[in-house]
Amino acid sequence: MDRLIEYFQQFPLFFWALAALAAAMAALGVLLIVRAFAKRKASSKTPPRDAEL
Repeated sequence: MDRLIEYFQQFPLFFWALAALAAAMAALGVLLIVRAFAKRKASSKTPPRDAEL
């Protein structure tokens, strides 16, 4: 753990970049999950074509 703190003190930008990358990936994952659920919900709302006939 002390070694990690030493690295963080030497290269703070690297750790901030890593944290920003992780946050961006998490946001992208949440966005994809939300879009998939919204698409699934929208497709279940539209009636099937057979119902119109």
